[in-house]
Amino acid sequence: MSYNNKEDDIIVFDPFDDEGYEKWLKARQEAQKAGTPTVDETPELSKIEFPADEPEADEAEPVRDKTERSAAETAAKADNHGHSEASVNSTVPVKISEPVAEKTGDPAADADRKKTDAPVDASDKKELTPAEKKRRLILTITEIAVYLIMAVLIIKLVPKYVMERVSVEGESMKETLQDGDQLIGEKLSVRFNSLKRYDIIYFAPKGNHKSVDFIKRIIGMPGEMIYIVDSVVYINGRPLQEDFAAEDQFLSYTAANPIYLGDDEYFVMGDNRNHSTDSRSSSVGIVHGKDIEGRAVFRLWPLSGFGRID
Repeated sequence: MSYNNKEDDIIVFDPFDDEGYEKWLKARQEAQKAGTPTVDETPELSKIEFPADEPEADEAEPVRDKTERSAAETAAKADNHGHSEASVNSTVPVKISEPVAEKTGDPAADADRKKTDAPVDASDKKELTPAEKKRRLILTITEIAVYLIMAVLIIKLVPKYVMERVSVEGESMKETLQDGDQLIGEKLSVRFNSLKRYDIIYFAPKGNHKSVDFIKRIIGMPGEMIYIVDSVVYINGRPLQEDFAAEDQFLSYTAANPIYLGDDEYFVMGDNRNHSTDSRSSSVGIVHGKDIEGRAVFRLWPLSGFGRID
């Protein structure tokens, strides 16, 4: 907008500039008093309504929003220059940001979420080279071979040195064991020389490990003297208290005379003593520790007798 009070004196002001407007208005009044012709590009200038000052933005308003608003106001001023009414009707561009995943407060969970949301690198899906495929195949074959070797060792070594299944044949251990019972025998007590009186053992008679093992109960221990008189077993001259013998009366055979057991020698008898071939018989005799295969500890079958053997 402009006002001319002299030939070469033109006053131009911005309608949004209060100081310029007052200067222009004063010059115009002076010109009217002096009778100087005027050029008024905006006859309705006196009706201009200046917008009220906008309240100060909240201190928490982002600096970026303030800058964009100032730019919008400046553009509105430029568009409305020379009009009787000024208004700002512009749209401030808004940047839409991607949603941010809410933090759970657990560092491990947040790290896992970042890994999940992270873009998949194309290099992770690259195909293996022939050399890598060959190396993986070799590792797989080696792993299978190790498992097979371990399985063979377990199958071979466990029955020989740890435990094995034992079948009962005959009635020499009746009532404790029955014909057809399936037992578990352990071998560690034999190897560590921890056998005790009344343990039920299975052994190779006369050291014949190719024959069928006998299963009997230990009565006499190494270093002891044993004999049997009137169906009473004496150990070092003292009667042995027994409650597992199936019969009250039984024969002494060779044990009618004292038998002295050496180191690593055992005297064994069946619980069904009148139907048992044991250390009283010359066909069996004294059992040496090296001939003992193992100790029966658990009954698997029949289910009615399932459990530990006493």
